[in-house]
Amino acid sequence: NIIEIKNENDRKIDKKINALRTGINNSKGEIIITTDADCIVPSNWIKRINSFFTSNTGMVVGLSPNVLTKWWLSGFLCIDALLADLIAYGSLGWGHAITCTGRNLAYRRSVYNEIDGFSGIDHLMSVDDDVFMQKIAKNTSWEIKYMMTEDSVVKSPSSENWAHFISQRKRYIASAKSFPFLVQLGYALLYSSKFFILFSFIVALFTNFSFNSHLILQLLTFIYTLLLF
Repeated sequence: NIIEIKNENDRKIDKKINALRTGINNSKGEIIITTDADCIVPSNWIKRINSFFTSNTGMVVGLSPNVLTKWWLSGFLCIDALLADLIAYGSLGWGHAITCTGRNLAYRRSVYNEIDGFSGIDHLMSVDDDVFMQKIAKNTSWEIKYMMTEDSVVKSPSSENWAHFISQRKRYIASAKSFPFLVQLGYALLYSSKFFILFSFIVALFTNFSFNSHLILQLLTFIYTLLLF
C-alpha cells in the first residue's frame, strides 16, 4: 500500500533527510527499505532483501547500475556507476564499509534508533548514504551485507544532461568531506583517473587515433585498474 505523508521541511536539514526521517517516523516495520522515484525494481525485490537479513545483519546493500539514456556521455556514466558498485561489493567483502547507494538499500529500525538516525549528518547534501553506512559500521557491531543476485538489482537512469551531472557530482564532493582521510585520498585518485580516461576518450573521438593515443589510453586504463584493486 502507498501512503501519502505531508512533509514539513526544516530548512536547516537536508530535504532528502527530512523526507526519510518523516517516512521512518510514520512507519512501523522493522526493516526500512529505500530507493529512488525513477528506479526500476524487480517484482520480488522486497522478498529478496528480507532473505538477506539474519539475526546479526543490520544493513543490506544492493547493486544499482545505471541504464543508458540519449545523452552522449551516458555510456561512460553507466560504466562509472558499475565500478562504484564493484567498489562497494569488494570493500564490504574485505570488511570495510566505504560506499553504497540509497537506490538499493535496507537497514533495521533498531539499528537506525541505536545510532540516533541521521543525527550528526543531517546537514549533508542528500543524506549521503555512504556516511550513514559508515556511521553504522563505526558505532555498532551489526553486520553489513552486499546482495549480488539477479532478482535484487535495481536499475536507475544515468544523467541526461550536464546540469544533472554537475549537480550530482557536487553532492558527491560535499558528502566526501565527512569521509575518513584515507578514503578521501582513495576517491581523489580514483576520480582523477576517471577524468583523464574520459578526457582521452573525448580527444580520441575528435582526432586521428595514432599509436600515441592508443598508448595513452592503455596506460590510463592500467592506472585506473590499479586504483580499483
